[in-house]
Amino acid sequence: MKHLLQPARPLGAEQREGLELLLRNLQQQRESQYTAFYQHWYQLKQQNFQRKVLSMLADNA
Repeated sequence: MKHLLQPARPLGAEQREGLELLLRNLQQQRESQYTAFYQHWYQLKQQNFQRKVLSMLADNA
């Protein structure tokens, strides 16, 4: 891992561009996944999901 964080020689323009592209793609992916999670969580909250789960658990006890 150290060789990634402290390379023996500076990155070339193409390598740097590739890393920047990777970081942008990962950031976009992270934002997309968070948005999907938030929307799903909000829908569950609107459906009073917690009450339903607690009710199911109480019925099985």
